[in-house]
Amino acid sequence: MNRYCSLIFMLFFFLLLFMTTFQPSPLETEEGDSPSQSSTFPPDLTPDPNPEPNPFPDPPPPPIAYIILDPGHGGKEEGAKGWTTGVKEKDIVLSIANFTQKWLSEHRVKAFLTRIGDYALDPTLRKDLLLRARFADTSHLQAVLFVSIHIDQFNKTVHGTKVYYSTENPFPKESKALARTVHDHLVQEIGSKPLDVHMNHFLVLRHNTVPAVLVEVGHLSHPEEEKLLITPQYQELAAIGIGKGILAYLEATHHSGR
Repeated sequence: MNRYCSLIFMLFFFLLLFMTTFQPSPLETEEGDSPSQSSTFPPDLTPDPNPEPNPFPDPPPPPIAYIILDPGHGGKEEGAKGWTTGVKEKDIVLSIANFTQKWLSEHRVKAFLTRIGDYALDPTLRKDLLLRARFADTSHLQAVLFVSIHIDQFNKTVHGTKVYYSTENPFPKESKALARTVHDHLVQEIGSKPLDVHMNHFLVLRHNTVPAVLVEVGHLSHPEEEKLLITPQYQELAAIGIGKGILAYLEATHHSGR
């Protein structure tokens, strides 16, 4: 009898020990999480003040138009020269074209340059000009206008800005409208004397395949204007003026895509 009592007592003891050891703690949740773990729910939706950069940024929007910028001269064709500094037209207009290209790219206009360095497109002047004029006549460019950038020289008293177009261009009406907008915005931006819009049958204008103009930003033969034209600040202002004129024309002719 004592043996059975002892056995029952031992079984009761082990059962009690088993229940005490394996019983879930009252501090645990039904999912088995502790209070410290469950306190993170609901999740914190506060934006991260220092988010990780997106490794796959959105691509930039496509250009609204393609155009041609022609920095005049190049190579042995130096163009006008500064009467005081001896600076060459070909160098200044290339700088202005580069500034213009950059400004236009910031406004979703893709500009192609006929030259990007100090060289001519052909040793023969006429062929060089014809190549510039035909630059837009390629299917892969799809350019809608052409702007040739120059600086004039005459005498020490003449200064100011003028823009040319040709009635022999395939788009005379559009060319004249482009000349007007570029002239007005350029004069407003650099504060030069307005010498207005003029008709001239320059080869790069009349042999072109898109509306085309030739811009004379200023005069290297005028001492005060020469001082301005050689500075990067003035060149950049001229580029902004040309760029604004181009953009205004694109908007007026519904090429802006806006």
